[in-house]
Amino acid sequence: MKLNDYRYEYELLARFWTSIQAAVPILINLPSALVGAGGAGLMAAVGLAQSGLETPCISKLQYICKEAPQIVAELERYGMPFSRTAECKIYQQEWTGHAMLHTLYGQALKIGWRQIQYVVQSATNA
Repeated sequence: MKLNDYRYEYELLARFWTSIQAAVPILINLPSALVGAGGAGLMAAVGLAQSGLETPCISKLQYICKEAPQIVAELERYGMPFSRTAECKIYQQEWTGHAMLHTLYGQALKIGWRQIQYVVQSATNA
């Protein structure tokens, strides 16, 4: 592979890393912080919050959603199969992992978990 083949991935990583670095001064004063609000990150956030620790979670969800069309195209080039509708749109089901994340997110909100949204915003605007 040529260096240019990795340019897109490098640019995505560089923009997100720059946004994380902007959050470091605030995160230093907290007893814990999680990077990633997927299933594992949300489960950890719920557990830490139930233990009484203020636990912000840094998420790239909006960033990933913004980049989703390019990411899906790249995954297809790698050979990942996606179910498609008759109109060739990706077939999405409400009972997939998305429902699990909504459930965990709701539980996390009930116990006072918070997310550092400005990190996500700066990543999407970079």
